Amino acid sequence: MGVALVERPEKYNFSENEIRYKFLIDNPEVPANRVRVTIWQRDILEDAGANIIDVVDVYPDADGNVYLYVQDYLKSFLTASVPDPNGDIIQNNTTRCRRFYISYFQFIDGESPEEAIYDPVRFVILGGIEKIRASRSNYFTDYLPAEKKFLTWYPGNRFVFSDQKIYLSYLHLGISVAKKLVIDIVFTDGSINQMVTDFSEIGNNILYDIEVGADDLELGLIDLSKKIFYYEITIKDDFENPIAGPYRLYIEYRPLYDFYDFIYVNSLGGMDACRVIGQVVRQLDKQVTDVETIPDYDAWLTESLKGQFQNPTVIKKDVYKGDVGFLKSKEEQLVLTELIISKKIMALVYQRWAQVVSIQRGQDYGSNQDKKFGFSIEWQFAYADAVYTPAVNLPLAISCAAPTGLINDGGTGGVDYVDYVVGWDDEDVMKWELQFGIDFVFPEPTTVLLDAPGYTIRVPADNTFFWRVRRKCNNGVWSSYTEGAMLTA
Repeated sequence: MGVALVERPEKYNFSENEIRYKFLIDNPEVPANRVRVTIWQRDILEDAGANIIDVVDVYPDADGNVYLYVQDYLKSFLTASVPDPNGDIIQNNTTRCRRFYISYFQFIDGESPEEAIYDPVRFVILGGIEKIRASRSNYFTDYLPAEKKFLTWYPGNRFVFSDQKIYLSYLHLGISVAKKLVIDIVFTDGSINQMVTDFSEIGNNILYDIEVGADDLELGLIDLSKKIFYYEITIKDDFENPIAGPYRLYIEYRPLYDFYDFIYVNSLGGMDACRVIGQVVRQLDKQVTDVETIPDYDAWLTESLKGQFQNPTVIKKDVYKGDVGFLKSKEEQLVLTELIISKKIMALVYQRWAQVVSIQRGQDYGSNQDKKFGFSIEWQFAYADAVYTPAVNLPLAISCAAPTGLINDGGTGGVDYVDYVVGWDDEDVMKWELQFGIDFVFPEPTTVLLDAPGYTIRVPADNTFFWRVRRKCNNGVWSSYTEGAMLTA
């Protein structure tokens, strides 16, 4: 008797589509003859350890066929995360994509189990293709390598504003080890320029979120005397072969006085962006809880008459109804469907992403004969408030970066000690806190507050000291600690 794996998923798979293993087992008529399968998952980074999702027993049909569908197991380990709006231009994403694999063996009650067989690693990406268009992993095996697309259905040649937050997600299929981001800029006078960023060393990953807004890329600073007409984003290998793109964006120069910027996770597991520039109507949705109060039998004697009921719980939600604005094509209109059905929509508020909930129930796409296109949208911020705050310039909660460039002079001293002069990069901050000793917990280290980025630490003979430093920024916030190299006497 034995078991054979006769069908496995493709190397890359969508979580919303079928992910199936098929086994063929000998003697299916034997009672309790089955395949015991362990489903494993691990982070997308190469050095991450594996975790068991589940161990399942799968039984054969009369012909010995055993089917195992794993997409529902894998979904629970994927998260629709978004990039840091104040982070690097190219950011790893390790939550919308995971690695998985299985191990299996034939199992019969009362018999010694066989040695487990481990199947090669596969990848699962948060998203999917509509069922009437999906055929296993046809997006990854046929479409994506040939078309060299980013993870978006949004058409290229779109118009965007230079200060707009825009992301493109790139899935690296292992075609080439080296990767570089190439931005080709074309100015209105016909001249061209190019910006190249290597990111082959930015993590060992396959899914990247790339910030491609013109201002975030600082394209306008390349030549202050010129205006940008359009720019193209391409991922290339070391031999200048394009492995994604080019994706063209035109700069829109119309003045804007009020708008809303959204980013959202699309159905391909990538990031899309949209700026709502049409008319937006804001309404208040108030929800209250009525509670009857104890009667005031002496009300006729008081100057403040007590009510018969109260509203101890008041929830205020602002409802926004509007239109994205004029769109250039029917294709662009249809793609915005994802702004309604996405489970992760964020709006940029005070340089932070605030979660948005689409409360729109439907959409009228108009006729296929239309010449002008728009897209209505209705949303709420995903927060319940009982207070009102006007749109004033409140100070932001700014983080404080940890010190960098920690160094020491190598040490000088006498018979019983060694003096080390330690230092770190000088920054415009209020003060530093330096800690040093044989341990950071017990015994308690020496703590010194400094007004300058440097200090002399005396290490007694036959001792090794640890040291670390953190900074207090001008906003009053302390950073995390940064440790320096050990000091030995």
